[in-house]
Amino acid sequence: MKVQLFSVDALGHNILESLGIERIKAFLNNNNVNVRTSYINLVLNYTMNEFTEVANKIDFSCDIFGFSIYHSNRKEIIKLIEIIKEKKPNAIICLGSKYASLCYENLINEMALVDFIILGDGETTFLYAINYLENGGEVCNIAENNVYIATKKNYTDREVCSLDINTLPWPDRSNLKTTSSLFAYVCDMHGCNGNCSFCGLRHAKMKLTCRTADDLMQELIHIYNTTGIRIFYFTSGSFEIPGKRGKERIEALCKLLLEYPVKFSLRCYLRAENFDDSDKELLLLMKKSGFSYVFIGIEAGNEFDLKVFNKRAVMEDNYKVLSLMNDANIYASDFGFIMFNPYSTMDNIVENFNFLLSQRSCYLSKYVSDLKIILNTAIYKRIKEDNLIIKDDIYKFLHSDVNEVSEFIKEKFYKSDLFKNELFFNELCELYFMIKDMVAMDDLNEEIQDVFNNLLSLLQEYFTDLYVTKDIQKCDENFKAFENAMNLEYSKCQMLLYRVRKKYIHYMNTAPRDNMV
Repeated sequence: MKVQLFSVDALGHNILESLGIERIKAFLNNNNVNVRTSYINLVLNYTMNEFTEVANKIDFSCDIFGFSIYHSNRKEIIKLIEIIKEKKPNAIICLGSKYASLCYENLINEMALVDFIILGDGETTFLYAINYLENGGEVCNIAENNVYIATKKNYTDREVCSLDINTLPWPDRSNLKTTSSLFAYVCDMHGCNGNCSFCGLRHAKMKLTCRTADDLMQELIHIYNTTGIRIFYFTSGSFEIPGKRGKERIEALCKLLLEYPVKFSLRCYLRAENFDDSDKELLLLMKKSGFSYVFIGIEAGNEFDLKVFNKRAVMEDNYKVLSLMNDANIYASDFGFIMFNPYSTMDNIVENFNFLLSQRSCYLSKYVSDLKIILNTAIYKRIKEDNLIIKDDIYKFLHSDVNEVSEFIKEKFYKSDLFKNELFFNELCELYFMIKDMVAMDDLNEEIQDVFNNLLSLLQEYFTDLYVTKDIQKCDENFKAFENAMNLEYSKCQMLLYRVRKKYIHYMNTAPRDNMV
């Protein structure tokens, strides 16, 4: 049987690689299954109700069509499935993802054209499904003897498949070789040791398994040898793993990186509570070996919200870890943050605002971010019990004054182009801080710092009026001026991004390649 797997972006992120579908492809190819992967960006097309061009990417000679589904792309995937079924009524449609593993009962009942949903890690389950169908099994009965598959006929007493990451192949990198991407994702771990109330990963009951430093290094070298890419993003929710073993793995990888003749730049996710003063030497070693950028799930600037999110870290941990990263010269200002949640008070929001200012955060999205609800997570169940759910993942606020501010933000900010234009700032930060230890930036450093200062000044002034003095009328009157000033800075970011990217590409083209091992 022929299989086509889709990664569908509906947010404008233009993801160049999905490790989930690419590793399933590698696993199935190793088992003599014909698989192709396709990437679809539907932002423009969906807005225009124009799917013709997208339909050309569908290989109708395939038998099974699989989709990695999330709340953000659900509507677009439904439309794509309708196109497939209209042209090929006997096509077999399946879904998968951590989101699908949490919400499979909702999805299987809402999406009439879906034949089955794979729960948890999909490699072995997908192979089972293919073999079952090739041997003459009926798709309607595919879940009878496999608890990792849900169908309309069998969706009770299901389980989530959790595989040891060390038993699986590296993802297929064929797609990466055909793109102009400057970076590659690397999956270093399955599962997460945290238990955040809003996260679907832990609630999907995925077991924690991690790869060795040597195996990670070998994959980095392989990607570099086949693509020339030197920038890598580790994808696990917590790279360090709590305890001595986790820190030892980091140290081992750092030493391997330092021994390798080619300089790499790396980004990873860390947890705030897992680092203290005893880790200063380790952080300096991480910086020296190429860890230039870390993403920490700070999430809140006050103790109340941290408890709502079931974070293990307290505010002292948050301040401490960011200070440690700053001392090690590791960029950590792009941390996870949620300004609004259903239980927010205006006092909590002011504390969040002051925390962002204390960290000199220039990210507009952090100043207005709201909690995104995933069905069946702990926070979803709590909100539902407290009668704050309006419909599915849409909720109301416990306090009316917070609701008023939130509605103002939705009316003004989400109907503007600010978030779309902020992407230039986000991409500038990512590339600049990932490569500035490799490439001389002396002619750009001052301009980039000026943009940061200007953005911070604009954000501080505007949101002081909104959150501290609570003058919504003044914010309404000043919004257009604020929007224009922010977009001016974002246009500068676009030009700076072009120049930074050009410098890096020149560096890549002129750096000696005979060091490749």
